[in-house]
Parts: sequence; structure tokens; C-alpha cells
Amino acid sequence: QPTSEEVVTDIARQEFRSYKQLPKNLYQIQTKFRDERRPRFGLMRGREFIMKDAYSFDRDPASAKASYQVRPIAASSTASACVTAPSPPTAAPSAVTCPKSSR
Repeated sequence: QPTSEEVVTDIARQEFRSYKQLPKNLYQIQTKFRDERRPRFGLMRGREFIMKDAYSFDRDPASAKASYQVRPIAASSTASACVTAPSPPTAAPSAVTCPKSSR
């Protein structure tokens, strides 16, 4: 079964025909399920939660960094539209989602 990253990358490959169409940000909001019996970092994880994943497709490292820096603004706008209080993630970005130069 393909990962979310693979599905979004395939969609981008089909839709974007030229670097001139970049940068683009794609978002996926879905219900996630976790079944963890032990606490992680002192917190018990809930079994079901809503998660917003963001994927950016950029021309170069500089525009990738700019895309990464506007993520909190986009998250806040989405939360406001959903009439809920935004709660920024506290986890560190992963190597896949954040280039080393922007950490």
C-alpha cells in the first residue's frame, strides 16, 4: 500500500508539467488512528485524531525554506476556518519534511 507521500507525489507528477508552475503546496486532512498502550514523552496518545499533512513542491532550496516558514500561517488559517483554536505541533520536523538548513 502506498504511503501518503507517494500518493501526493504521484498527483503532483501528473498535474505539474513545468517548473514554472512551482511553488505549489498540497494539503491532506484526514482522520488518523493510533493504538499505543504506553505513554510517549509523558503523554498518552489518543486513538483517533485529525491530522493535516502539508507537502510543498518548490523550484529550489530557497523557495523550499520559504514554503516551510509559512506553514504555521497556513495552519492557523485552516484552524480559523474550522472554528477551532490552532495548536501548532510541538514535534521536531523530520529530515523528509524539513531540509537541514532550515532547522
